[in-house]
Order: sequence, then C-alpha cells, then structure tokens
Amino acid sequence: MRDKGLTLIEMLIVVAIIAVLSTMAIPVLKKSKEQGKDVFCTNNLRQLAFAVSIYSHENPDYPQGFCGDPDCHPSIPYDKYIKLGTDTNDWQNSWWWFHFLKDVIEDNFSKEGPLWCPSRHFSDAELSRNILCGNYGINYSICKISTTSPVDQFSGKPLRSEQVCSPASKLLLMDSGYALISWKAFALDSTIYAFENPSRQDSYYLPGATVNKQRFENGSINKFQQEDAISGRHSGKFNAAFADGHVDKKSPSSVEPDWDTDRNISGSSFWSP
Repeated sequence: MRDKGLTLIEMLIVVAIIAVLSTMAIPVLKKSKEQGKDVFCTNNLRQLAFAVSIYSHENPDYPQGFCGDPDCHPSIPYDKYIKLGTDTNDWQNSWWWFHFLKDVIEDNFSKEGPLWCPSRHFSDAELSRNILCGNYGINYSICKISTTSPVDQFSGKPLRSEQVCSPASKLLLMDSGYALISWKAFALDSTIYAFENPSRQDSYYLPGATVNKQRFENGSINKFQQEDAISGRHSGKFNAAFADGHVDKKSPSSVEPDWDTDRNISGSSFWSP
C-alpha cells in the first residue's frame, strides 16, 4: 500500500505549476496596481480642480501660482511649510497655489493627500519628500507668479475665470516635474535651469515628453528624476485637469505647442489662455 503524501516527481510538478501561475499573475497584479494608482491620480486632480474652481468663484482671480511678495499674502504659510532643502527662507515663507486652496483640501499635505501623485518615480529620498517636485503642476500662463519670469506672460496678476477662452481645451493642472508648468516644458533654450538653481520655477518637465531625454542630457533635469521624466507615469501618458473642471488622459505629443523655424512658440491652444 502506498504511503500518503506526494512523490518527488509530483512535488516538482506542483512547484512547476505554481511557478508558471506566479509568472502569469505578477504582470497582472502589477498592471492592476498601476491602474489603481492611475485612478487615485485622476481623483486627486479632480479634487484639486474643484478646489481651484471654488477659489476662482469666491475671489476675483485664480490663485497665484507662486507668491513671493508680502503684499500678495503677508503671512507665513499656515503649516510652517514643507522643508525645501537648501532653499532660502524667502522661498520657504512664500505661498504657492495649493496654499490658497487650504479651505477645500483641508490643509492635507500628507503623502496620502491630493497633492501627491502616487505614480511619481524618484530615486532620491530627499527629493521624494519635496512636495514641489514630481507631483502636480499648475499652468502658470493662467495662475501667474508674482516674481519676474523670463517670459512676460507668466508674471503678474492671475487671470479671472472669464478670461480663459475655450476652458474645456485649456490645461490647468497636470502631472508635472514641478509645482509650476507651462508650454516651456517642451523648450530647450537657455532659460531652462537645473532644479538646484534659485530660478528653478523655470525648470520643469511634462512626464513622458520626448524632449525630456535631450533635457536630461543637457543637465536641465535632475538625474534622480530620469525615470519619471523620460519613462513617464501612466503608460507614456499624463493625467490633466482642464479649466472647465474635467479630467482626461493625454499624450505629451498631443499638447506640444507649435514652433516656428527658430524654435520660438508660434501657437499653443492647450497652454495659452
């Protein structure tokens, strides 16, 4: 009579079957995990777009993209802000667009909050803790900055909602390498700086854009952000909230501005209001 239990051959067959099933299951689980992050990211942008919409209806203008002027907002950010590494106190005490939304997003700066993209790919621990890098950027052709920018259309007073033409086609918030973003994410000129530069409000990227490989090679994208910038976050696409409040997934190539023969912008239906 045969003893209870499996023979060596039967055990090897079982192990082989488990190995095959695991090999088949891992990609499915990985895809499901990425899909979950995608949904989470979409919900974040929907919530942030809703907050911006409420702000723009309760105030004369959209929130300021970046406000380093005490006349813009005299108080220090209410949460003592987020550590910015080597940044000066002036930058730490400044207000960013998300500070103006505090009544809607409930001061939530934790990594489970709506300001953090779950699909970002950073290989540096310090950089990954910086809320300004690798989460969501606001289009500062609309939400302008109070300080001087190399491009005049980015400085000054933020627009009013009625000043944005065709809001359903105007990018407002999106996956971004930095908290501010514009059509210059596709540029390769001398006004693009490394993230360590004090003028880093002009150093950003749209994840997955083809131009990011060249920008990484010329040093305008940090080495710790290479995967995020070049590979992208959502299967080569990015999530975006438009000025009318709807959220959609786009390919970077579909929102690249038009350029003339000298690589100067000649048109930007998605970016310029």
